[in-house]
Amino acid sequence: MKQLSLLILLWTIVAFAGASSNKNFDEFEKSLMLNAPAEKEQPGLSKFEQSLIAESSDMEPIYKVRDNLLESLKGKDYPQVLKLMDTLSTMESRMVIPLSSIEKEVIYIEIQKYDKLLDYLVEFYRGVYDTSRYEQNVVFASQDGLEIYLQQRMRERTAFKNEFYSLNEEVLKKLPKRKRDKLKMLLLLPEAYKSEKYGTIVLHLAESLIADPSNDPDVSWIKNCIYLPLSRMDPTEFMLQRRKEQKENVIQEKLYSGGFGVNALFISLGGASGSKNFYNKDRFEAENLPINIELYAQIMRFAILGELVNNGMMGSHTYEFGLGFVAYDSRYLKVRPYLAWGKSFMEMRPKDDEWVAYGNDSGPMTFTAAVNVDFKFITAYLFYADRAFASFSLVGKLGFSNIEFDHKYVKGETTSFFFNLGLGIYLW
Repeated sequence: MKQLSLLILLWTIVAFAGASSNKNFDEFEKSLMLNAPAEKEQPGLSKFEQSLIAESSDMEPIYKVRDNLLESLKGKDYPQVLKLMDTLSTMESRMVIPLSSIEKEVIYIEIQKYDKLLDYLVEFYRGVYDTSRYEQNVVFASQDGLEIYLQQRMRERTAFKNEFYSLNEEVLKKLPKRKRDKLKMLLLLPEAYKSEKYGTIVLHLAESLIADPSNDPDVSWIKNCIYLPLSRMDPTEFMLQRRKEQKENVIQEKLYSGGFGVNALFISLGGASGSKNFYNKDRFEAENLPINIELYAQIMRFAILGELVNNGMMGSHTYEFGLGFVAYDSRYLKVRPYLAWGKSFMEMRPKDDEWVAYGNDSGPMTFTAAVNVDFKFITAYLFYADRAFASFSLVGKLGFSNIEFDHKYVKGETTSFFFNLGLGIYLW
């Protein structure tokens, strides 16, 4: 009996000690020891992190199919491409879009299935305003090899024209004329609201399709959703409004892109050491030209220029050619240093007014190192273009010139510094 009592006492002590020591573990450690439900809930992760893990797990089968689709596209296995597209369609839900609308469009064009492309475009545009089809926070399959490949293919085809003009003409001719017209209308439709030219084309195509119904179930939709809105729209007004909204973004995209500029410089300041004895001041009077001119063509960051400028010394001017580099370009400011070589001459008038000594060319070449700083106070669209601008600028030119004169009336060598100020226009 005593042995039984002792055994019960020892068991009680061990159980109590085990329970007490268990309190020293945190919830995560207990879950590992006990294999409790905490393992599934992962308390160390936030709800957001857990949702990302769950989403990644749900999307994994979709990305596997997309990878196979990419390989089939690269291998030109077009029947398999269509089969995989159907597979992705079955995986679509209110929360997940495995293949986006633009991806479908690019793929159909890539594999030259224009009849399927037409069916898809009709379905897409007829339901484009249906907001009940997907949840507000719907997830797109993206940022993978397929997306990168299709984006590259689309850029190659649409660099300078609409997708319709990249279609294979031989394959396109196999479609009935009505389907060709409808396909052209739908592919050009996004351009109709950007360009008066395309708007007119789409309007005429819609009008011809409506005039000959041919038992087409889409006629009513074409009339109400394409023809009538376009017929009421003023393409010019719409284009101007759209250009206004996109102006700042387009400007940022076109910085450093290149163009053509003209600067007229009205103020010339500067000086040169040792230039007092270059000519007979009792007999001649030097004077500056009223306007100095610079012409330049910019290609990306590089510039080729020609100029006629005062180089800091009264009456001394340089006509030269040079090469420049756009060191900085922004919405309002451009900095363009350059090097130039040319010939200098003195603009002088004899004090007795009997004759004019004009165009006294220097001997050796004149070397100039300078920088142009343009403050673009106005940037406007160039006429009706939607990606070309004219910038009006306050232009400052600061630099040094190494000048040597060797002429009957003018002799000497000096280094001058100069500052010119004026106005410029830059077309880009």
